[in-house]
Amino acid sequence: MRNMECQLLFVVGASRSGTTMLNRILGQHPAVLALNELHFFGELWDPRQQDPNWNRATAEDAAAVLLQRVRHGIFSGVPDADAREQAGRLIADLYQQQPTDNFPAAALFHYVLSHLPERDGEMLITDQTPRNIFYAAELLEQFPESRVVQIVRDPRAVLFSQRKRWTKKWRGAASMPWKNVLRVLANYHPLTMIKLWIKAVRQGRKLKDHPRYHELKFESLTQEPEEQLTSLCSFLDIPFDERMLDVPQVGSSHSEHNIEKRGISASYSADWRDHLPKGDILIAEKTAAGLMQELGYEPVARSGWYPWLVLPLLRLPLHVLGAVIANPKRTLIQLRALLGGGKETQ
Repeated sequence: MRNMECQLLFVVGASRSGTTMLNRILGQHPAVLALNELHFFGELWDPRQQDPNWNRATAEDAAAVLLQRVRHGIFSGVPDADAREQAGRLIADLYQQQPTDNFPAAALFHYVLSHLPERDGEMLITDQTPRNIFYAAELLEQFPESRVVQIVRDPRAVLFSQRKRWTKKWRGAASMPWKNVLRVLANYHPLTMIKLWIKAVRQGRKLKDHPRYHELKFESLTQEPEEQLTSLCSFLDIPFDERMLDVPQVGSSHSEHNIEKRGISASYSADWRDHLPKGDILIAEKTAAGLMQELGYEPVARSGWYPWLVLPLLRLPLHVLGAVIANPKRTLIQLRALLGGGKETQ
């Protein structure tokens, strides 16, 4: 009988900080089942609010959405027949164990992931949704055995990756829907992105003394991978495995997917220096000056760069309008993230 006990690992950070790469690395370890972005929290339930205690029908719907995303990704649409059938079985089994008309969202999330057929003895299951950082304190409280790992990256590299993200459709992600290409284009603005980066990093740093929180820098991971991964494995109570270093170099916003090329590469860490517009660099460095200094990221902007601010500032109203039209739900979630303080820890 398969052991259904498992621990949840939330791989988080500002979007485009390297969560996908880190999750793929973790997935190479035999003790880890690495899932992709599930977007359960914030879309189906906001952990900062009271648990909804869903009825049976709503619980089945939520379980089906979760299973669909596990199997086919967040762009896969409504749950298919297989996802709905398995969700029905899982909720029926859960109901037999504890007959109730109230299904807590947190317990449902853990139960569904614990009972995935994909599990083959792995004790750690990851959810690689970057914006879970905004709920990290609540998730650590809701799931007492869980851990949170935040990856932090130079904000200028994050902006460069965000700026080029829409080109992924032609760089190995051909299945990316056109509406998402347009959404990504509309969502990018250096001021919005740097504000979200600051908020994400600050949310994580509130947890720096929490025993189940671990932070690592993207640059350190790519420059000294074995040392950083050994430390991470120690935090996760699993032995370091050399297979973690053997990952395909795919998923970048500004390079071709190449599953033949493997290993952890540091080659993209400074691409922003040559390709990110001066106005974007200036906005990032002025807006995040204190946090960048705290993290050791040196500024490069010059006083003569200020004219380069004109274009991004003129583009800001169009960005806001485009983001609201292209994806009002995501825009609302991002706005809540920017305005919400998150739970403080003792």
